Amino acid sequence: MKLSIKNIFILSGLAVLLFACGKETEISVNSGTFRAIGQEINTVRLFTQSGEIKNSTAVSAFVNRYSYNGCFLSTTNATTYGITGSNLEFLSSGEAIYNYLSNVYPVNIISMGGILYLESKDTTELGVNISDNEANIYNKMLTYTPLYSDTIYSDSTFHTIKTKNCFYMTQNGAIIKFPRLNYVYIENQHSNAGKYINNLFNEKCLSMLNVSDTLAIQQTEILFMK
Repeated sequence: MKLSIKNIFILSGLAVLLFACGKETEISVNSGTFRAIGQEINTVRLFTQSGEIKNSTAVSAFVNRYSYNGCFLSTTNATTYGITGSNLEFLSSGEAIYNYLSNVYPVNIISMGGILYLESKDTTELGVNISDNEANIYNKMLTYTPLYSDTIYSDSTFHTIKTKNCFYMTQNGAIIKFPRLNYVYIENQHSNAGKYINNLFNEKCLSMLNVSDTLAIQQTEILFMK
């Protein structure tokens, strides 16, 4: 069974077709530089159409088969990739510089609904195939979506959209958390996987699983502190 890899290292909102709404409020309480100090790691969760599989032996067997030495899933630890050297520097007027994976992103900081949106200053046009079940599962797997997304062209199988890409973070006191999601999805004996997706898992996608499907997810969060 061949595993096709989707390494989504940066902007998880690229494939998302759900739109967020609400009043935008610029954040003003933060200043200075927050640096990555480590991460929180959740256990692997395994789902079929019948519900969540909580048998630890079954979960471990799935992980051992599809983890590729912990590249996607691990029952004991998760990769520290992207932690070393990552930092978020708050500037004046609700702007920031985010250093992640050796890249520098100038962004606007928007606080809404308990989420910090690090929104790109530029727009991007994307073509998205919406007919594939795996793509639809992926879209519904993500909790956070771009604040700005506008459909340019759409038919029954394809969307062209204009969007401002986002990073998503939450804040708990002195800690800022950057969620990342790894998954392995098995559909009709075909396997697909993604890792380092900046988002939280949304269980609404589970209603789309077919009788032969299996979905495994692992949630981690990079922790930032001033």
